Amino acid sequence: DDFMDINSGVYISLTTDGNEILQTDSGIAIGTTGSITGPDSLLDVFGGARVQSLNINSAYTLPITGPVTSGDMIKYDGTNLVWGVATTAICPAGMTAAGANMCIETVERTASDWFDAAAACVASGYKLPTWAEWYGAASNAALTDETDDWEWVDGGTSNTVRKVGNGGLKNTANDDPDTGIEAFRCVYYLK
Repeated sequence: DDFMDINSGVYISLTTDGNEILQTDSGIAIGTTGSITGPDSLLDVFGGARVQSLNINSAYTLPITGPVTSGDMIKYDGTNLVWGVATTAICPAGMTAAGANMCIETVERTASDWFDAAAACVASGYKLPTWAEWYGAASNAALTDETDDWEWVDGGTSNTVRKVGNGGLKNTANDDPDTGIEAFRCVYYLK
């Protein structure tokens, strides 16, 4: 059954399998009846979707070849779209995977105060890691010089900020964010 709500200008199509399609000026939403709150994008899918063919910005066309198993997702391998399991992030140059969607810079950056370190990460589209992110990455990824000196991380107490790593992964101290000068590295989360 199809109907148009005259007051809102919303077109709704109810399908025989209990799903509905909601079309507004802002986009289209597809999902089970009652699950749709409205599209936040040009196309929102609430639940699973089966796509036979899809063109993405005229740059990529799906389906792509290769075996597909349950739990696979479409990833970019640096050259092509491929099917794969989300176990390791494909990181920007100069970064290494520290999990399924987190990347950390392999080499620490030149020492600076905490404010400049945080600003440099943000300017690159990244952020300073928390101590937990830094520790997890340093424990599980191949990083350079993670314990030869202090590195800034995000967090601290009162008017101080945290630095970690000098002599061991669990070493931590607080310092003045304006006058302290330490190395740092940034993290990036893949979406």
